[in-house]
Amino acid sequence: MAKKIKKYKFRTFWENRCAWLIILIFTALFLIFEFVSYYNFRFPVLDLGLYNRHFWGMSNFDFGANPLKGYNLLGDHSHFVLLILIPIYSLFKHPQTLLVIQALAVALSGYPIYLIAKKYFGNKTIASLWLIPYFLYFGFASALDYPFHVSVLAVLPMAWAFYFLLEKKTSPLLISLAFLLLTKEDMPLIVIFFGLYLMFFYRKYLLGSIIVILSAIYFVYITKYFLPNMSQIHYYYSDAGQLGQTWSEAIVNSIKQPLLFFKNLFTPIVKTTSMIYSILPFAGLSLLAPEIFVFISPLWLGRFLNTQEWRWLTLQHYSANQTPILIVAAIIGLYRLSKLFKNKRSKDISVKIAITAMFVATIYVNYQLPGRDLFNLFDKGFYIVNPEVMSAREAIKLIPNNASVGVQSAFPQLTSRDKVYNVPKFIDSGEIWPEYVVLSTTLDFWPFKSAEEVQSFKENLILNRSYQEVFNENGVFVVKRTNVPSPK
Repeated sequence: MAKKIKKYKFRTFWENRCAWLIILIFTALFLIFEFVSYYNFRFPVLDLGLYNRHFWGMSNFDFGANPLKGYNLLGDHSHFVLLILIPIYSLFKHPQTLLVIQALAVALSGYPIYLIAKKYFGNKTIASLWLIPYFLYFGFASALDYPFHVSVLAVLPMAWAFYFLLEKKTSPLLISLAFLLLTKEDMPLIVIFFGLYLMFFYRKYLLGSIIVILSAIYFVYITKYFLPNMSQIHYYYSDAGQLGQTWSEAIVNSIKQPLLFFKNLFTPIVKTTSMIYSILPFAGLSLLAPEIFVFISPLWLGRFLNTQEWRWLTLQHYSANQTPILIVAAIIGLYRLSKLFKNKRSKDISVKIAITAMFVATIYVNYQLPGRDLFNLFDKGFYIVNPEVMSAREAIKLIPNNASVGVQSAFPQLTSRDKVYNVPKFIDSGEIWPEYVVLSTTLDFWPFKSAEEVQSFKENLILNRSYQEVFNENGVFVVKRTNVPSPK
């Protein structure tokens, strides 16, 4: 029996070897990009260091406040799925582990996408080619450059959920949706659309209704009660400005004032631009499958009605979790378009032209957007280690693993410890005095606004806060506490 199973698995792998080859290539590219960026100090404490400290705490059975945030991260997002990943992180308690987890989540989500494409086109080569624009989608590149956020992990259960939905496999669909629910607090809204799809297209009214009702209850409980109680602050991701401070207010006011709703959704122009860039890489084919494309509405409404302007942009992780929706809609859209041609040869030509158009559109969009993240892999400068990077590597070696440390944005490498703090926020309060503070005027110096502010802060620590400088090289500094002065 075991031999038959192994033989079946190998045969399945070999039959789909083209897809797996593309998946392996992009896995390697993702990991190279992540690790080169990490070791060259291009990644920020927020959110890589923030999530790493969260994992480090949970792996040590510490579920208290995250010192980098001031409260437990489960009060920021309902990412219960991370609890499942703790055993993996416990083997390697470093930020690099999170980079691997995220890269694998994106890469492995490609296989169900391939299976969906194979279902509709019946051609393994054509189905495999869909993976290239999928992996090159700017949302993934921007997310990997951020470089870690739980919302990106949602693409794996979401992609499988679409596959099982289209294959009408109820049990694995429910398992995928359960994982999707546990990923982040906005995912129940996506799960609701899976329930609606079951009701309207498969006439599974009971199952669909149960999914819709339970997801809605879970969403309300998480956003209205759980997250605010965990963080002790207002759930600010629901702030829709003029439309209301909560989801319920936004819904009511959108119905009462539809013109205001559409104005806030599409303006300023950066919102509309981001929407266009979102659908352009798949040549607009996603619009030809509106019953799938509509799944994106909770993501876009939550993102573009929100008052946080950075969420409107194409940067960071905000465009990653929409990718499975867009490509599944594009696959079905192209399939429908090809059905307009009666001749098989004409169908094949139309499919090849469309896929070529996607390649061109994907490259175009990536070059139009800032960063051109994955394309940096083919730039020699991406691999050059600057003197300040060499100095930073030496500086962090001076910090003992059990020491408390204050860091600015450039040093997520130092977050695998009990006491790690953002500077200058916590130190300026006069309540926390870490043993070491690591600063830089040449690397990412957020939250400082300038190199001069960093220099001034360091001098203040030395003159007024009982610290002495123990490292100063190429704009990278380490100061060590000599004693704890009485707070003023």
